[in-house]
Amino acid sequence: MKASTPFRSVVVLLFLVLSFSAHATKLDFAEAAVMVKDYYNNEGEWAGIYTMSNIERMALNESKDDYGYVAHVCYHYRPIPNNRIGRNDSGVDQRTFSFGMVHGGYRVLSMGGHMSTNVGCR
Repeated sequence: MKASTPFRSVVVLLFLVLSFSAHATKLDFAEAAVMVKDYYNNEGEWAGIYTMSNIERMALNESKDDYGYVAHVCYHYRPIPNNRIGRNDSGVDQRTFSFGMVHGGYRVLSMGGHMSTNVGCR
């Protein structure tokens, strides 16, 4: 019987750590909703103009591409008073929000365009 080499032990340990990390990092639905609102209100293309007032419906799916998850979100938006471009309309929109791992945690990386998904808004 062969003795275990230090290299083999390191490889096995690395595999176990990576396997555990992959299974221990599921994105929580409620946490994803908070991150979606935060991204829209503070980083998205309408930051400082509109605010996401509430999420009416959201579906969270694991992604097959480079992102970890994609949220399909139906939400209500309202204008921020005296915003820099003078918008004063409010309404409903549906967009995708793509999540990825950054420094060991999920965060929103991008937001899809107007009506980029359909999750059934009222």
